[in-house]
Amino acid sequence: MICPTCIETFQQAIDKFKPDGLVRQTPHHRTVQGFSASVKQDCYLCTLLWNTLEVVPDWWPTFKSSWDKYQPSPDDDDWDLVVTSLGLRGLGWKGQPQSKSYDISIACHMPTQSRATYTVRFYMEPIDGHDDDLLSTLEPSTASPLSLLLAGLWLKNCAGSHERCNSRQEDDGWHPTRLLSIGQNERLETTMRLINTTHEKPTEPYGTVTHRWGFTVEDKERVILTQATYPMLAKGILLSSMPRLFQDIITFAYQLGLRYMWIDAFCIFQDNNNNDWQRESSLMQKVYTNSYCNISAADAISWSESLVNPRNTGLIASPVIELKRSREDGTPVPAPQQYLVFDPTFWKREVTEALVNTRGWVLQERVLSPRILHFGKRQLMWECCEHSAAETFPDGLHPRIIEAGRTMYKDNDLFFDTKFSYAEQKGDELNLYHLWARLVESYTACELTFQSDKLVACSGLAKIIQARIDDEYVAGMWRKYLEHELLWQPCLPHPSQPRSALLPTDKKKSHLPSWTWASIDRPCTRDPVRYYDNLLFKVEHVGLTYATDDPTGDILPGARLHLRGILMPTKLLQTTHEQPETYWRIVIEGIQLEGVTRYVERFIRAREPFKDGFPVSLNRYQETFEEENENQRIFAMPAWKNTYGIGTQRSLMAILLFRLLDAEKGVYERLGIFKQYDKNCDLVLAMRADVNGEKKEERERVPCVEFREGMHSFVVV
Repeated sequence: MICPTCIETFQQAIDKFKPDGLVRQTPHHRTVQGFSASVKQDCYLCTLLWNTLEVVPDWWPTFKSSWDKYQPSPDDDDWDLVVTSLGLRGLGWKGQPQSKSYDISIACHMPTQSRATYTVRFYMEPIDGHDDDLLSTLEPSTASPLSLLLAGLWLKNCAGSHERCNSRQEDDGWHPTRLLSIGQNERLETTMRLINTTHEKPTEPYGTVTHRWGFTVEDKERVILTQATYPMLAKGILLSSMPRLFQDIITFAYQLGLRYMWIDAFCIFQDNNNNDWQRESSLMQKVYTNSYCNISAADAISWSESLVNPRNTGLIASPVIELKRSREDGTPVPAPQQYLVFDPTFWKREVTEALVNTRGWVLQERVLSPRILHFGKRQLMWECCEHSAAETFPDGLHPRIIEAGRTMYKDNDLFFDTKFSYAEQKGDELNLYHLWARLVESYTACELTFQSDKLVACSGLAKIIQARIDDEYVAGMWRKYLEHELLWQPCLPHPSQPRSALLPTDKKKSHLPSWTWASIDRPCTRDPVRYYDNLLFKVEHVGLTYATDDPTGDILPGARLHLRGILMPTKLLQTTHEQPETYWRIVIEGIQLEGVTRYVERFIRAREPFKDGFPVSLNRYQETFEEENENQRIFAMPAWKNTYGIGTQRSLMAILLFRLLDAEKGVYERLGIFKQYDKNCDLVLAMRADVNGEKKEERERVPCVEFREGMHSFVVV
């Protein structure tokens, strides 16, 4: 429902609307008490804004205490004492009022501050007689007969008519090593039996399950697949003996017609049988690619929770609002217009940011499965290669929802032409390399219980990419464009992140080499592969050994790269920045680079111009580099340069930082990366090109394997 305050404010906004593209603000709630009262009435719009504010760290108490100092009247016209305001902008003008759609923003303000501090967006779409498909019917539970019916229709429609979804299976006759066979005993109780597909071929397709690991000691002793529980599972158990989450999943799968399920906890040995785990984990790509449907427990924290959630349908279903309208000449339209008001970001919040989708293993499960049924807290949602839908949008997501974020996740499909660029349509293979970079960004933003799984948990994705580009996989990167791949950078933390959270608590280093993004536990990003002639270094040799016979899986310690570039002695000096671990004064070959300009500060999206240093993306944060500076153990290597801009050309350079480990053998580790712009870029290029006199002698003294033709060959581990 929508509260009376929202209806009144919408009407006021519509009355003063002009089709000029401008956003006009209208006072909404003038008191916190009124705002709170609307939330208690279950107002769809006010509740979403309220819930958004409540999860902002330290903001909500400040907001409430600030407004406690003021007691504005509901009739007060002072804009400085408006708690919330509504902005309305037209999304198109076709000459008829009923053809209009609107972009709605509801903003929350601090007292005496007219500028909004937090804003949520909605869309308002006119409903005509033929738009009944925009309206949905919800029941109070996600396990209602209507929900089950809708899920079955999505599955039936996809299996029966979606060419892309049905053509993804690589081998119709392939099955995982083990499956759970679902059936019923003579008392009509649901049973589960673990089968070995080598000896007992399944007669129907199988489904998979995506879940968060969260089991009790009793679960481990009773039902998880171990050498001790194998005889019992192979004989068969009652579904009622399973943890609650899997009882619900199996029940729902059975109702959808699935008779075989693959669940990692019950189909891979979990008692330190490393050979079984390595073999089965290398098959993940096949397990999910060849599955019929994946059921995702989107927000279940542990196995003891239910897959099914009760819900307040009034806060989920997109509400309809009825407003009076006027024609362009000011004359009133006799009949009021009905509008559907909906949240364009719900998919991002309920699917992309669902608890289960923060797990690193889940990314490949989501991408590789041909179709997924998400069980969210509030509703069921469907995702396949050709269609995304939800109970609130049963016939498909509204285009505005798709535009608001990466909703058609599976449409960025590894098996077909992707939508990240037009490169592949022109015969350019770079499109798949760009796709891999995007997948790595998503993957590194997820969590892994064991960092040692970093390469294994994305090996299924790597196998699909490798089959299409025919390139050598190098610990999360690709050999053909490895120089570009090495320019990955850890994302800088948000300014609000506490300083204590920046410094590593675990001093144990990864067994993976420092030159791969997989060696750190932080989100990473990388620019697309392009401008091949602008590289300033070269990879001469790659040395690594795979842990198994799977070249996309884990590697053994000791992997190394032989690089050839120019190493320049560098110092990183502390600054006065509020996050000193991210900003450093940089001195290269005795010359301190000038501080960041206001233009560059805007380019790198920093909050305020900061002249005392530069943002440096370090592999691992540390408070000081005094020891490294004193013993000259930090070296910068200009790695890539480019010019950009229309009219006035600007310079950009990526510079890799290395820390010396073994001077005698010329061995380094990757320390981080930073970028330079304009004047500093030109300065570093000039310094790099100066190979005469003292500079030449200094460069010759830099520890390396070989110094030849003004460049260093060195090893990175």
